[in-house]
Amino acid sequence: MKKYSVYLFILLLLVLCLSASACNDAPCKHPNINSATLEATCLAAGKTTYTCPDCQFTYVDKIIEPKGHTYKAAVTPPTCENGGYTTYTCDCGHSYVSDYTKALGHDYTKEFYTIPPTCMDQGYTFYACSDCESSYTTNYVKPTGHTLSATVTDATCSSEGYTTYKCDNCAYTFVSDYTKPLAHDYTDNIIVTAPTCTEQGYTTYKCNACEHEYISSFTPPAGHDYTDSTVTVHPTCTEQGYTTYNCNNCEHSYASDFTQPTDHVYVEQTVSAPTCTEVGVTKYACSCGEEYTITVEATGHDFTRTVTMPTLSDMGFTDFYCEICKYSYTGDLRFYNDILPNGAYALGSEVKAIGIDISEHNYNGIDAIDFAAIKASGVDYVIIKAGSSYREGYTLGGIDPRFEQSYADAKAAGLDVGVYFYTYATTVEDIVYDAHLLLSILDGKQFEYPIYLDLEDDSLLALDSATLTQMCVEFFTVLQRAGYYTGLYVNNEWLTQKIQTDVALSKFEIWYARYPGASDSEIIWNTELYGAHLGMWQYSDKGEFEAIPDIPFDLNYAYKDYPAIITAGGFNGYDADVSFVDDGKDFVYVIANAMNIRSTPDFDSEENIIGIVYKGARFEVLEKTDDYTMILYNGLIAYISANPLYVSFEIPTFSNVTQ
Repeated sequence: MKKYSVYLFILLLLVLCLSASACNDAPCKHPNINSATLEATCLAAGKTTYTCPDCQFTYVDKIIEPKGHTYKAAVTPPTCENGGYTTYTCDCGHSYVSDYTKALGHDYTKEFYTIPPTCMDQGYTFYACSDCESSYTTNYVKPTGHTLSATVTDATCSSEGYTTYKCDNCAYTFVSDYTKPLAHDYTDNIIVTAPTCTEQGYTTYKCNACEHEYISSFTPPAGHDYTDSTVTVHPTCTEQGYTTYNCNNCEHSYASDFTQPTDHVYVEQTVSAPTCTEVGVTKYACSCGEEYTITVEATGHDFTRTVTMPTLSDMGFTDFYCEICKYSYTGDLRFYNDILPNGAYALGSEVKAIGIDISEHNYNGIDAIDFAAIKASGVDYVIIKAGSSYREGYTLGGIDPRFEQSYADAKAAGLDVGVYFYTYATTVEDIVYDAHLLLSILDGKQFEYPIYLDLEDDSLLALDSATLTQMCVEFFTVLQRAGYYTGLYVNNEWLTQKIQTDVALSKFEIWYARYPGASDSEIIWNTELYGAHLGMWQYSDKGEFEAIPDIPFDLNYAYKDYPAIITAGGFNGYDADVSFVDDGKDFVYVIANAMNIRSTPDFDSEENIIGIVYKGARFEVLEKTDDYTMILYNGLIAYISANPLYVSFEIPTFSNVTQ
């Protein structure tokens, strides 16, 4: 994050000036000229540089033209379905593809055969390509069907009749046309034996047409008949019951069916059901007249919570709504400043945690950073670069190429994680666009440390302090409304001279960058002046780890217990039980440099223009068609284009932003 190029240039210029002064005092004749030749490459020119070792006089000669590419050709021949081509590759790595040829097409003329139809299966012709595995079938012919012959078997007294059908052309056969057996004729040859109280009855059947006979129609014993001779004593709540049985057909008598006293059998009767705030009453009544009542506790409200997060200027609050009784209220009122605890000093105060910050530049040719080794060395957290602004004339921007890998690996190693976003924005509109871009990068992740805005690029130096400060406020407001805990990365010059210091120290969470090099008294003076507002101090850019040699890391001290503050406050993705005011809404984002706001969806008129907005502006979608988008603009219904060249209905990325 430090920039050394200016200092190096000044030092080199001083050396050259001193050298030139010495030569003017005693002109050098350059007796010993040294030469150094830079060979030409495919695209870059070479040169020979001559230097006098006595006076450092230097000049360049013998410019060598670039050699140009020397290509080797690799031919990929065509196949049945794919065309051929030739790949040309230079030894320097450059390559291109050319000399495309058409696909050969399938040859089905050599391999085919015909299957005739059978009784049940269709016939067809099968074709196969002689050059590849492609094949197909065609010329389907319907099955011929069966030709059936029938053989009839007649029914008898005990067996059913049926007809057997067999195909004359194949082995297919089936049985059908069943007829019922003729059945035995038991007419005038049936003897009935009636049952008694204790013995079963039955019927004997003899067939008149054959020798068959059988006993059937068994009936159970009639049992004793206690009709009109049964006396029942019913149980009560305290006495057992029983029944006395006297048979009407014999002398049998007995007592049975004893039942235990019923005790009290209470029937539940709801007098009043409980509500969210009122108790209910339930009555229990017995058939004997005994009864009692109980109260049922109120169910309590089943609230859903919709959170409006606090920002630097607006109070946050939570809307509570009970789905059961429709009761609602607003609570949990708080300002964002209320959750910024003071008391952190860059020197002399307690260090809560030690951390590093990284971006893609820390990989420096390696495939992965050993975060487990970093944690084992005593590091507690890592602040990862999430991305940067898109700049006019540059293809760079958006998500940092190593962000997803760094986030996953750091989490897997057990490190706490925060992020920073490097901005090139020079207007409020641009930085609001940056904030929405950052939201798309953070979506679905959890962070234990703040989400920082990195304010240090030279392209912002021409802006006045009021504009820079307002840009910070607008950036933080977008993120805070989405539930994120924010902070500002800034060095001493930017904190004291570029932005409004009093606003920053009273409203922003500060990540302070200042390296040793100034006197201790100057550092102590600054920390005494700003220390109560510093949450984190970046004190070095020369951190080294034994497991990752030759790669320097920025080192930081944290003076606040950020994981406790953020998780307890439900920030940075840590409260899954609440929804935010924007959840479930559809938004449209302006990706053109500027766009007119109109009172009607007539885009050819000049008289309906009611305002102009710039890239990065966001509006809630009220209605969308192929031609226009209805939005709410300054409390009024308004219209903008729905053309995807000018607007996006998803959080924009570089691929859908007009450059």
